[in-house]
Amino acid sequence: SGSSYIFDLRGRKPRAVHQWTDQACTGGTVIACSPDNRWTACGSDCGFVNVYQSAQVMRSNIPEPDKSVSNLTTSIDSLAFHPSSEMLCIGSSQLSAGLRLYHLDGRQVFSNFPVCVGRLGYPTSIAFSPGGGYLCVGQQNGRAALYRILHYDGY
Repeated sequence: SGSSYIFDLRGRKPRAVHQWTDQACTGGTVIACSPDNRWTACGSDCGFVNVYQSAQVMRSNIPEPDKSVSNLTTSIDSLAFHPSSEMLCIGSSQLSAGLRLYHLDGRQVFSNFPVCVGRLGYPTSIAFSPGGGYLCVGQQNGRAALYRILHYDGY
């Protein structure tokens, strides 16, 4: 149904503080929040990722997405925000090289990533390093690809 709940976990007993609906969702698969809490992303079983401004989510029960990313056509099962909250990595383990990088402020998908299409297998997990200089992609074949993001200096 696309319904999501926001819980307050600070007390002994978690309590729901807000309920909202991802309006374009036909089958929600994964949700992620950016480290600075500015963005919320929701993946679906049809390949769409809706990106919301978190403040908008808290103000409405049916918020408008800031952007709908539709560059993949298979179920989204991995979402990872860059530590700076500038990028969102989107992954689908049902597609070889099923990985996309989305720049949040520019509202565009990087067309030159991944550069090694054909060698990158089916991504099952994704994570950025703490400093954002690296992106690691776990694959279905048991291997991991490590990408250096030159724009960021540190590990």
